[in-house]
Amino acid sequence: MNDNSYLQRMTKYVLPVLVSIFLHSVPSHAQDAGSKVKQIDSLVAAINRSNLKVQSDSIKQNQPLVGMSSKTYITIALDGKELKKYTTRINMLMTEDGVTRQMNTSTIMYFDKGALIKVEEFTQKDDLSKAFDWYFESGKPLYYTLPPDEVADERAEFLLSMADTVLKRVQ
Repeated sequence: MNDNSYLQRMTKYVLPVLVSIFLHSVPSHAQDAGSKVKQIDSLVAAINRSNLKVQSDSIKQNQPLVGMSSKTYITIALDGKELKKYTTRINMLMTEDGVTRQMNTSTIMYFDKGALIKVEEFTQKDDLSKAFDWYFESGKPLYYTLPPDEVADERAEFLLSMADTVLKRVQ
């Protein structure tokens, strides 16, 4: 038997079967979640490019007894009366034992057809920065970048609850 003909048969008959087996062994829900995340990111990109009606406000809080002051910025973006984006950004100064530290956080919620689709969270304290993305579908967590554990699940449920409150207040 010629080594070349054996290689040709392997390439022609066996390799496609192995590739097919491999592709079908990847869980379909993982493939579905990945494509849904891409769809949500496309919607978010469209929201960010859109010329939406934007309203902003801020709240300043000083609590010298506990050594804290903060300024919170709230921004909403509307398409007609439909909420598309809700942003909170908090700049906080904390003084403890004569040392002042700064912390900045932001939470950006994206909505489509009255439902939460994505949350982007950022936190910066001293030299440490963290960023997490949360994706939602049909009122349930779809995917998030925080390592999965009980805290992540609780945070996802909290974000859904917070989004419901925001929607009720805005609309």
